[in-house]
Amino acid sequence: MGSGVDLAKRLGSYYNKNELNRNSRPIKDALLKYGHKSFTLDILEYCSPTELLEREQLYIDLLKPEYNILKFAYSLLGFRHSPENIEKFKSKIVTPEHKEILSLTHKGKVVSEETRKKLAIATTRYWKNNPLSAEAIANIKAKTTEREGVAVTVLNTETNET
Repeated sequence: MGSGVDLAKRLGSYYNKNELNRNSRPIKDALLKYGHKSFTLDILEYCSPTELLEREQLYIDLLKPEYNILKFAYSLLGFRHSPENIEKFKSKIVTPEHKEILSLTHKGKVVSEETRKKLAIATTRYWKNNPLSAEAIANIKAKTTEREGVAVTVLNTETNET
């Protein structure tokens, strides 16, 4: 079950091999495993974008589609990853190439001042609740010196520890 304002984009995602391999989902995995010939795709209704979520929710509740992982239209409310997926996430190794791709994703992106402030607050909260260990600080210092050729001193403003 799904909805989309751009029907061509929505349908195209089911026939694009790269898209099917990206972000594993039950329907994508099934399409790759069993092939497109094993499935039918029906457009249940055309409606205005303002009605989209309401109509999608109606069909989710009515049809209880087997491959839907979400129980609420356009919401992750109630969704839980399986224990197997959680273990996969924990053991995933991010390659340098993947890190490079991730870093380029938002390169040059312009964000509002409001977004910058929210990010700064979130980052501050994160580091307050997850302080770096002495080992991590030493590692950052060594890598920065290796890369930049400049020694860096990090001060923990909570403990005044350098």
